[in-house]
Amino acid sequence: MAKNSAKHRRNTDGLIPWKPGQSGNPKGRTKGASITDRIRAMLEADGGKAMEAVAEVFLKECRLGKFPFAKEIIDRIDGKISEKIETDGQLTIIVEHIKPNASEADSDT
Repeated sequence: MAKNSAKHRRNTDGLIPWKPGQSGNPKGRTKGASITDRIRAMLEADGGKAMEAVAEVFLKECRLGKFPFAKEIIDRIDGKISEKIETDGQLTIIVEHIKPNASEADSDT
Protein backbone atom coordinates (compact mmCIF):
# COMPACT_ATOMS: atom_id res chain seq x y z
CA MET A 1 0.00 0.00 0.00
CA ALA A 2 1.36 3.45 -0.86
CA LYS A 3 2.55 5.57 2.04
CA ASN A 4 0.24 8.47 1.14
CA SER A 5 -2.84 6.37 0.50
CA ALA A 6 -6.28 7.62 1.45
CA LYS A 7 -6.19 5.41 4.52
CA HIS A 8 -3.20 7.29 5.95
CA ARG A 9 -4.32 10.84 5.17
CA ARG A 10 -5.85 13.00 7.87
CA ASN A 11 -9.31 14.36 7.43
CA THR A 12 -8.75 18.10 6.99
CA ASP A 13 -12.35 18.98 6.07
CA GLY A 14 -13.50 22.11 7.88
CA LEU A 15 -10.04 23.08 9.15
CA ILE A 16 -9.04 26.69 8.77
CA PRO A 17 -5.33 27.53 8.46
CA TRP A 18 -3.79 29.99 10.91
CA LYS A 19 -3.81 33.60 9.82
CA PRO A 20 -0.36 35.18 9.36
CA GLY A 21 0.96 36.16 12.79
CA GLN A 22 -1.67 34.11 14.63
CA SER A 23 -0.46 31.71 17.29
CA GLY A 24 -1.64 28.13 17.38
CA ASN A 25 -1.22 28.21 21.16
CA PRO A 26 -2.19 31.71 22.36
CA LYS A 27 -2.24 30.79 26.06
CA GLY A 28 1.26 29.31 25.90
CA ARG A 29 2.59 26.34 27.82
CA THR A 30 0.30 24.99 30.51
CA LYS A 31 1.26 26.03 34.01
CA GLY A 32 2.52 23.46 36.42
CA ALA A 33 5.65 22.23 38.05
CA SER A 34 8.67 22.30 35.77
CA ILE A 35 11.11 19.41 35.67
CA THR A 36 13.50 21.55 37.74
CA ASP A 37 10.82 22.04 40.40
CA ARG A 38 10.10 18.32 40.49
CA ILE A 39 13.77 17.35 40.76
CA ARG A 40 14.36 19.94 43.49
CA ALA A 41 11.38 18.60 45.46
CA MET A 42 12.68 15.04 45.16
CA LEU A 43 16.17 16.07 46.27
CA GLU A 44 14.84 18.00 49.26
CA ALA A 45 12.10 15.50 50.28
CA ASP A 46 14.24 13.41 52.64
CA GLY A 47 15.85 16.28 54.48
CA GLY A 48 18.47 16.78 51.78
CA LYS A 49 20.01 13.28 51.98
CA ALA A 50 19.52 12.70 48.24
CA MET A 51 21.06 16.09 47.50
CA GLU A 52 24.07 15.18 49.67
CA ALA A 53 24.44 11.90 47.76
CA VAL A 54 24.39 13.71 44.41
CA ALA A 55 26.96 16.24 45.66
CA GLU A 56 29.20 13.39 46.87
CA VAL A 57 29.06 11.72 43.44
CA PHE A 58 29.95 15.00 41.73
CA LEU A 59 32.91 15.57 44.03
CA LYS A 60 34.10 11.96 43.64
CA GLU A 61 34.00 12.26 39.84
CA CYS A 62 35.88 15.59 40.03
CA ARG A 63 38.62 13.94 42.08
CA LEU A 64 38.88 11.27 39.38
CA GLY A 65 39.58 14.02 36.86
CA LYS A 66 36.27 13.94 35.03
CA PHE A 67 36.06 17.47 33.67
CA PRO A 68 32.29 17.68 32.95
CA PHE A 69 31.56 17.18 36.65
CA ALA A 70 34.12 19.80 37.65
CA LYS A 71 32.76 22.25 35.07
CA GLU A 72 29.22 21.76 36.35
CA ILE A 73 30.28 22.47 39.93
CA ILE A 74 32.29 25.55 38.93
CA ASP A 75 29.39 26.86 36.82
CA ARG A 76 26.99 26.35 39.73
CA ILE A 77 29.25 28.07 42.26
CA ASP A 78 30.72 30.93 40.21
CA GLY A 79 28.18 31.19 37.38
CA LYS A 80 28.94 30.49 33.74
CA ILE A 81 31.69 32.47 32.07
CA SER A 82 30.61 35.08 29.51
CA GLU A 83 31.51 34.11 25.98
CA LYS A 84 32.30 36.54 23.19
CA ILE A 85 31.69 35.05 19.77
CA GLU A 86 32.80 37.00 16.73
CA THR A 87 32.05 36.41 13.07
CA ASP A 88 33.78 37.87 10.01
CA GLY A 89 33.50 41.39 11.42
CA GLN A 90 29.97 41.95 10.19
CA LEU A 91 28.34 40.83 13.41
CA THR A 92 29.44 40.39 17.01
CA ILE A 93 27.35 38.33 19.38
CA ILE A 94 28.03 38.51 23.11
CA VAL A 95 26.46 35.80 25.24
CA GLU A 96 26.43 36.54 28.95
CA HIS A 97 25.39 34.05 31.58
CA ILE A 98 24.26 35.87 34.68
CA LYS A 99 24.08 34.05 37.99
CA PRO A 100 20.57 34.61 39.40
CA ASN A 101 20.14 35.93 42.91
CA ALA A 102 18.55 33.66 45.50
CA SER A 103 14.97 34.87 44.96
CA GLU A 104 15.17 34.31 41.17
CA ALA A 105 16.75 30.89 41.59
CA ASP A 106 13.76 29.75 43.65
CA SER A 107 11.31 30.68 40.89
CA ASP A 108 12.76 28.55 38.03
CA THR A 109 10.44 27.81 35.15
